[in-house]
Amino acid sequence: IKKPVFVPRHLRGIQKAAEKQEEQEEQLAKTKTEKLEKRKQESRALVQEVVSTVSKRNALDVDDDGTMNAIPDDDDTDDRDAWEVRELLRLLEDWEVEQQR
Repeated sequence: IKKPVFVPRHLRGIQKAAEKQEEQEEQLAKTKTEKLEKRKQESRALVQEVVSTVSKRNALDVDDDGTMNAIPDDDDTDDRDAWEVRELLRLLEDWEVEQQR
C-alpha cells in the first residue's frame, strides 16, 4: 500500500496533465489495436471470399471470361499407340535403307 505523497500546489496541475496525457495515450493505443483487429478480420473475410470463389470456379471448370472449359481427356493411349506405330515404321524403313547399302 502506497502512502500519499505531498505535491506542492505549483506541481499539481502538471501531474493532472501528465495523467490526462497517459489516459489519452492508452485510449489511442486501444483504438489502434481495435482498428488492427478489425482490419485483420476484414482481410481474412476477403481472403476467404476469394478462395471460395476460386474453388467454385474450379469446381465448375469455368474460364475467367465465363465460358466453360472442355474437360480434359486423359485417354491419350490411342494417340500414343498411333505415334509408336508411325515411329516403328519410320525406324524400320531407315533400317531397310541401311541394309540395302
